[in-house]
Amino acid sequence: MNFLFYLEPHPIRNSYINFVGTIRYFLPVFKNISSDDKIFIYSNKTALDNIRQKYKIDSSALIYPTAEEEQFFESFMTDWETTGIRDWMTLMAKPNARYVQIIKRVCRDNNIHYLLHWATNASVKQALKGTKVGLIDMELGCCRAPYLSTLAADPWGVNGGAVLSKASDKDLNVVDEVNPAVLDLMEFSKHADDEAYLKGFEYFTNKKLLSFLDKGNKVAFIPLQLFDDANLLMYSPFKSPLEALKAVLPILNQYHYSCIIKEHPLSERRGGLSLKANAEAKKYAKTFKNILWIDKSFMDLNNALIYKLADLVITINSSTGFEALFYDKPVVVLGEAVYKVSGVFPTLKQFVSDQFNKKDYLLKIAKIRSFFLKSYLIDEQTFDYDSFKKRMVLLGNLSRQRLSTKKIIEILWKNKN
Repeated sequence: MNFLFYLEPHPIRNSYINFVGTIRYFLPVFKNISSDDKIFIYSNKTALDNIRQKYKIDSSALIYPTAEEEQFFESFMTDWETTGIRDWMTLMAKPNARYVQIIKRVCRDNNIHYLLHWATNASVKQALKGTKVGLIDMELGCCRAPYLSTLAADPWGVNGGAVLSKASDKDLNVVDEVNPAVLDLMEFSKHADDEAYLKGFEYFTNKKLLSFLDKGNKVAFIPLQLFDDANLLMYSPFKSPLEALKAVLPILNQYHYSCIIKEHPLSERRGGLSLKANAEAKKYAKTFKNILWIDKSFMDLNNALIYKLADLVITINSSTGFEALFYDKPVVVLGEAVYKVSGVFPTLKQFVSDQFNKKDYLLKIAKIRSFFLKSYLIDEQTFDYDSFKKRMVLLGNLSRQRLSTKKIIEILWKNKN
């Protein structure tokens, strides 16, 4: 059986190696592959050279592009903050005929049975239409360290394109094993020597935070997205962190909420427009009272502690929304998220105006936690070749069938860990 990891060859963020780091999750798979199977990686030349040197993967597993294909990839190396982002968004949303031809060629020449792709690219799905090649879309899971560190694999897509994002609460009726949130937290929070359960009880010494909490208001936690993240640009109604804040802060102010707003931890590394986007969002936020802006100066404040302090979590679609479910927190999801099952999460106006049935909500999010942790998310630490093959074949086969969301959920639950 032949697997292809189509590692995005398109230059992203002024780099040919933006997704190279994802290969580290698959090293146990490459090391223990069955002699009857093969796993190939296709990408641009720079990425493949980097993989060979950094991860010591056998060169026979690396499929290099032709000279013409490499030239095609290079034609997209333009300034990221102007034309680069625009080109990438187009590629995510609309198939590119040349990319489709390339993917078809690679699959045909190497007799590929299952193709794995990280993130979003409309050309991949288009290239495999009418073929027998199964498609598995992958990204980082919505549960991360210090909770269970996970990957997500899906037969339909990632984030707002994934199966569960198209599901309703009734589709989860098949989930017949649920635990109280605290038990799920304790069971799925271990990561090396770090436990998120214990982090929720840590001391904090930041005087700004102590003064902020002393006001006695209800607290809303708002983690921001990166300005150039597909989660924001493709799977939300907003084009910037500022737009998201404009949608929620006036309402929260009206209902006398204090707001903890946290910059994305990678925003400083992105620099440029990322820092500008944060500055614009911060300037707007500071026009309201009772705002605490969390940046790198709050070194002793972890998310587990913020979840414990917050009465409400508001996210566009980040992993913080799912992780807040470990604490039974009401979560408002402004965009499309892999865990946003319809009929579960309240809108902000529904929540603040008490049009919210908390008892019903707690049962539904218990089912979401159970489904994701037991049958959907992949534990990074147990991702060996046998589990890889079993999961990829299952999902790849599902991608070739016209099944309802409900049916796919039933199949995944039946095949839970």
